[in-house]
Amino acid sequence: MTPNELRQAVLGVKRWSRSDQRAPNKPLMMVYALAKYVQGHKQMFSFEDEVERDVNELLKRFGPSRKSYHSLYPFWRLINDGFWQLDNAEDCLPRKSNLSC
Repeated sequence: MTPNELRQAVLGVKRWSRSDQRAPNKPLMMVYALAKYVQGHKQMFSFEDEVERDVNELLKRFGPSRKSYHSLYPFWRLINDGFWQLDNAEDCLPRKSNLSC
């Protein structure tokens, strides 16, 4: 992905909002991934082994208070926004916004 393509992908991401409320989930997921790449992370991430735990902590720290936090929502929805791809998408079943791999 070229820098311009990355810029377009970031600008094209849809964010949930209602009145003056905005969900931080997708922006936090994108910042997490980009920060990991800057730190030298390889291209592929393991959702269960690293992303889920780390992004849930970011949501707790920077997002609004919730009963539960679901890092899988922005992970799956960023695929639909064209921000990234999932190599084993055919093996994953999104059910009611859940991701089961």
